[in-house]
Order: sequence, then C-alpha cells, then structure tokens
Amino acid sequence: MTALADLDTIAGGVASGSCVYLGGAVLRRKPLAFVRALVAAGVRDLDVVTFTGSLDVELLLAGDAVRSISSAYVGL
Repeated sequence: MTALADLDTIAGGVASGSCVYLGGAVLRRKPLAFVRALVAAGVRDLDVVTFTGSLDVELLLAGDAVRSISSAYVGL
C-alpha cells in the first residue's frame, strides 16, 4: 500500500518547536517547496539541522520559523 500526501499536509504535521533536517548541498537539491510550506503553515521555533544551509535557511529565517541552526556553513 502506498500512502501519498501533499506538502501542505506534511508541513501541517510538523509541530512548532520541532527539530527538522534539511538535505541537499548549498543550492543543490534543497527541499525549498517543503520549506515554503512550513512557513505558510505558520510553524515556529524550529531547530534546523543541515550540512550546508542556503536559501532554505534564509526562507525559514524570513518566515520567523527558526529557533536555532546547526550547520557547518550557511550562505549563498
């Protein structure tokens, strides 16, 4: 059985205060649609973990969704 859900449903299941890991590297293969859905869902106080943060982290910061960031590098 395969279960599918849209990004808005998945983002809505992420509670404020959660820890999320964002994959990809700098500007490659970043989950930007999911990040936009998190911001649109109004999720706040996220602890963001990523190897290299870029536009994904910037979007979350602009949406006031970040409590902390753990990353080796954040920049564009």
